[in-house]
Amino acid sequence: MIENIENIIIEILENVPPKPFLCLQMSSLLYVKLEDNLKLNPKVITGNLYFNRECIFKQDYSINDKINCSENLILDNWTGHCWVELDNTIIDLSIFRTIYSSLFYKSCKTEIINKFGNGRGCLILKKDNENTGFEYEKIDILDNNIINGILQGAQIICTQ
Repeated sequence: MIENIENIIIEILENVPPKPFLCLQMSSLLYVKLEDNLKLNPKVITGNLYFNRECIFKQDYSINDKINCSENLILDNWTGHCWVELDNTIIDLSIFRTIYSSLFYKSCKTEIINKFGNGRGCLILKKDNENTGFEYEKIDILDNNIINGILQGAQIICTQ
């Protein structure tokens, strides 16, 4: 089973353009593939992300509360972070693409790169693992309608 999950992660990392800040799209895509292909029960989670207590992403509004808004509003104006939870495991496909980007300016950037190195694909950790320095603070669990809307919007973003 773990090998199948790894293969899906690699497939997504190889096929999604290497751009920063695509956490909603990449997490939604992982969710669909884990659910459809492996019949697992993942959750797409949004919220805040900290590294050694420094805020990296702070969710400014609940996506669940904005269901009636256009998907572009969600994708363009939202400042939180998104990841997938599977049982007691966090899978964050986009964090290193964002950290390595020249568009990422947080002071913890060098510390994260020194700790994890360059060229990392994704971060997979147990929710109770405090040794990484990352702290994921859950605000929303996204439902299928929102996930599908994000993926439909992602197709437009990736082709432009």
